[in-house]
Amino acid sequence: MERLFLIGANKAGTTAVHHFLAAHPQIFMTVNKEPSYYSWDPAAGRAPGPSFVTDAAAYEELFALARDARVAGESSTAYLPNRTARERIHTEHPTARILMILRDPSERAHSAHSMMVQRGAEPMVDFADAVERELGGDRTFDYLRLGRYADDVAAWRESFPGARITFYQDLAADPRAFVAGIHEWLGVDPFDGADVGHRHNVSVIADRSRAYRILGSPRARAVARRLVPSGARRRARHRLEQRARATPLDAETRRVLVEYYESDVRALEDLTGRDLTAWRTV
Repeated sequence: MERLFLIGANKAGTTAVHHFLAAHPQIFMTVNKEPSYYSWDPAAGRAPGPSFVTDAAAYEELFALARDARVAGESSTAYLPNRTARERIHTEHPTARILMILRDPSERAHSAHSMMVQRGAEPMVDFADAVERELGGDRTFDYLRLGRYADDVAAWRESFPGARITFYQDLAADPRAFVAGIHEWLGVDPFDGADVGHRHNVSVIADRSRAYRILGSPRARAVARRLVPSGARRRARHRLEQRARATPLDAETRRVLVEYYESDVRALEDLTGRDLTAWRTV
């Protein structure tokens, strides 16, 4: 049984592809999509996040149902920029299949920011302000850093020369062909049964006025007061407000980001042979 690691990038369609692959009868993908087991150093004493799987037995238990699958995989986006993950995976699974999905870094950063605003974790709801903050040295969320792919891709290719590098725009344009290409690369039988029309883990930045009209109606408020504790109502209202306020990617912010990523995108073009002019266009 081959091991597959879908290592990122974050906010580049990995959740959708994880589920599309899991639909194949010869591929097993972990129910816990992002265990992130290899991205922390056991010598450090504790995991970087509460959702990380840190116990070796618990990690292997995620694959207990793989049985006769030809390929068993997981999809932790923390792996792509993480040297520890690369070294640990290479040590334990030197012949593993490594899959990357890369997205226009300006769009990826914006999507990541929108997600954090949705979750209520990002108090700075204006994306332009968040970009300025990180350019000023505050890397709390690393929106920009995680889109500088070239060095990370080169390092993974050095460790795993057969790593497959794919692009989000191809997934968006024709998800069925995109997944079929991965099936062929993995050496599994052709399979067309995945629901590629279903969208996964979408960051919402659209206007939420309809939601406000529904949830803010007198009838909805009266029902909520009877059924939902006041603290939960406040948290839900705050989260809805945050989701409504996430700002779009404006032209000036994109210009700043295109300039920021220019050299990295060109280096990635050299690495992959892919024309990424669209990523360098305002």
